[in-house]
Amino acid sequence: MNHKALNMNRSRCAQGSRLRGPIHLKDVLLWLALVFFLFSLSSYPASAQNLSPLDEGLKAYYQKRWDESANSFQRAMEQNPKDTLAILYYLVANAQRGMLAKIIDKLEEESALKGTDPYVSARLAFAYYAKGRWNTSILEQAASEFRQALRKQEIGPAYTGLGIISLDRMMLSRAKREFMKALELNPGDAVAAEFLGTIYLQDEKKPDEALPLFQKVSQASPLYPDGFYFMGRAYQDLGKTDDAVDLFKKTVFLDPLGIGKGYYASERLGDIYMNRQLFGEAVSAYKYSLQINPEDTGIKKKLADAEKASKKR
Repeated sequence: MNHKALNMNRSRCAQGSRLRGPIHLKDVLLWLALVFFLFSLSSYPASAQNLSPLDEGLKAYYQKRWDESANSFQRAMEQNPKDTLAILYYLVANAQRGMLAKIIDKLEEESALKGTDPYVSARLAFAYYAKGRWNTSILEQAASEFRQALRKQEIGPAYTGLGIISLDRMMLSRAKREFMKALELNPGDAVAAEFLGTIYLQDEKKPDEALPLFQKVSQASPLYPDGFYFMGRAYQDLGKTDDAVDLFKKTVFLDPLGIGKGYYASERLGDIYMNRQLFGEAVSAYKYSLQINPEDTGIKKKLADAEKASKKR
């Protein structure tokens, strides 16, 4: 989960798929392109029925079934208090429901009753962060609550939260130390691994060091699209585009509405196809992206270039 996912005021949202008004040839061609693109993803089998609560939550979340996902993430969080992925998605799902303020009230009451429980403090701190990521005073309140959790007990989620805040403040060295400490305490912390991996990938340009971290993220859940997306990014930067294509396809398959990284994965697929001069496939990928966000001028230009190149063949 990239930290921008915690900003609830998304300017981009998934668009409805039903055609309105008269059907034109361009509409037919668009939908044929989308069918072709989705067919290319069909090699990925449906997920197994025996899903963990985290898997159930992710499956529901990426289908915009917010109530169901919030309930599943709560069960995952209760089963494993160290599961930062479940904690963050529980908060994001409740924000989508318009319930974040009530969740904060509930966590504050729980914190008062269980004052010695560091995991309650950490969950409350994450909730403060989700509420006011761009508000300096609330951000400091979140940091203070994470530090309060650490005074009770040295736990991984508190270091993960402090690392996210340090990253927001562009304190990369401190963020790295905090994510590393979180992983030392809890090697299975997918959120700490993902954020540390993005520092290596995007800030330090070290995809070889980022890749093992993203592989760890993908092991947290087979239904978490962002883990596969970042693995694809690392492989792409390492020049292993065949591996990247497979992972970007899997990302779109798991996040077809583009709620998270599915949108960016389809664009990257288009870019790879353009470089390979597979212009028809590039057109399909870019059109898929535009179904999610029709106002993206950058994608519109890429689509126009792909269509122009396709006609020249």
